[in-house]
Amino acid sequence: MKKPASPRAWAVWIPVAVILPALVSLYFIFFADGVFANRHLDSATIKYIFACAIFSACLAAGFGEELLFRGFVMRILEVRFGKIPAVLVPSIIFGMLHITNMQNPNLLDILLLFVAGTSVGITFSLICYQSGSIFPGAVVHGIWNLIIIG
Repeated sequence: MKKPASPRAWAVWIPVAVILPALVSLYFIFFADGVFANRHLDSATIKYIFACAIFSACLAAGFGEELLFRGFVMRILEVRFGKIPAVLVPSIIFGMLHITNMQNPNLLDILLLFVAGTSVGITFSLICYQSGSIFPGAVVHGIWNLIIIG
C-alpha cells in the first residue's frame, strides 16, 4: 500500500464508482415500493443541499472513513495479523457503524445494512490493495455516498 495509485486503477474504479450506485438507484426506482416526493425547492436551496451533500457525504465521510478504516486500522491489522483479518475486521466494524444511521430499524433492516456495509467495506479494502492507495477507494466511497445519500 505504499505506491501511488496507478492510472489503470483510476480508469477502473471511477466508472465503477458511478455505475454501482446508479444500478442500485435504478433498482429502487423500478422495483421498490414507495412514492417519490417533490418538495418544490428553489434553485438556491437545491444548490445549498448539493454543496452540503458534496462536503458532508462525499468528502468528509468518504475520505474520512477510508482514511480511518483502510489507511489506519487495516494497515495496523495487516502488519500484525495478515491481509485476511486486515480486510475483514475493519469491514465488519464499518458495517456495524452504519447501523447507527438507521431510523426505526427492524431486525431485517439491521441485518441487511450490516451485510451490505460489511460487503462494501470489503470492496473498499480490495480496491485499496489492488490500487496500492486509499484514494481510489475514497473516491469510490465519496461518489457512492453522493449518489445514494446526497
